[in-house]
Amino acid sequence: MEGDLAGTTVVKENTYDSMVRFGLRLAWFNLLGLVIIFLLASVLPEEGAEWIDISLSIIVFINITTNLLVFCFASVGLFKSTLKWSALLAIFITIIILLVYIIATVLNMQTY
Repeated sequence: MEGDLAGTTVVKENTYDSMVRFGLRLAWFNLLGLVIIFLLASVLPEEGAEWIDISLSIIVFINITTNLLVFCFASVGLFKSTLKWSALLAIFITIIILLVYIIATVLNMQTY
């Protein structure tokens, strides 16, 4: 009976560690996506076609949504996982990405 409980605990720890690893990989992918979005936004002309603006907006929405998912994974992993530093790094990357989006939004509002 005791062996079953110990096995269950190990599976839960591995699940949280896997969640943190996945969240950290997704955070790096989101950071790469942010760079690609800003490169596309700087290369595209101001008077671009409507479908380009819509597709870029969809990509930004997907990036922000996955960024919030990473934040949730890392927050849970910060308390439940053994990979605390990885979870903290994922949270740090997430906060940086969200701050960049907020700054870009504020600067965009000031130009109009």
